[in-house]
Amino acid sequence: LARIFCNKDMTSRQWKSLILLIPGYDPFASSAESSFDSQAAQAALDFFPNNLRHIEGDLAGKPFVLERWQQAIVANLFGWRRVDERGRDVRRYRECLIYVPRKNGKTPLAAGIVLFCFFEDDEKGQQIFLAAGDREQSGYLFRQVKGMIEGSEFWQTDYQIYGGHGLGGQAKSIVKRSDLSFIKVISSMAEMTHGGTTGL
Repeated sequence: LARIFCNKDMTSRQWKSLILLIPGYDPFASSAESSFDSQAAQAALDFFPNNLRHIEGDLAGKPFVLERWQQAIVANLFGWRRVDERGRDVRRYRECLIYVPRKNGKTPLAAGIVLFCFFEDDEKGQQIFLAAGDREQSGYLFRQVKGMIEGSEFWQTDYQIYGGHGLGGQAKSIVKRSDLSFIKVISSMAEMTHGGTTGL
């Protein structure tokens, strides 16, 4: 069993219950040399209600309080750590495929994950690309990212937004001034292009 490093707010049993919540998925089965760092997971979980606001519907303007299934995804993504071949402490997971029915908040969740990486990671010069079945669909995700940034008081001086005033058709990107990291919408043909760096 992989080791679980716990903070003072939740016990090892409580964390295990949360990260085993995803149906058909057992992170311990292939944990190898990975460990679960509850402080890293808690930082990601706290980021959502502390820094993000919903931008539409009945919840517009209210803190982004994660539902239990969303907490399980975020905790697994950001809590599991490993040492890579260069001796660096890195996240275990670089990809995540989420299957849930429509109208359950996948797009806001994805936007929140993007913003956690964008503003909280130590990596400089990040290149984050938003892609979907077509440019209009990726524009919906960009709209969430843009709206959450504009609705927060925490990053008012550290970004510049380009485009994003419609659903599609124009270039959309966000640049972090402090280190020139960026978020950019790309076409559905992105798999045929080269360059850039990706990963959670």
